Amino acid sequence: MAKETSFAAKAKEKKKSTQSFVKYVKSVMSKKTGHWRFNEQMIGIDEGENLDGALKRIEDDMMALDMELQSVADPK
Repeated sequence: MAKETSFAAKAKEKKKSTQSFVKYVKSVMSKKTGHWRFNEQMIGIDEGENLDGALKRIEDDMMALDMELQSVADPK
């Protein structure tokens, strides 16, 4: 009969994540109503990175994606 793996052994085998997640809440004024709205998003922060660095990285990724989409949509 084969030996079964215990839950503790399975949990130990799993790879530890080097990324932690924080909830980022951004306040924006609604164009429609003029009231404040709160946008929430979960942001993954790499080990040794602070929130400002993570936000800058996400903003750079979005700008690069935006540039790629514009070049594809507007062939010259």
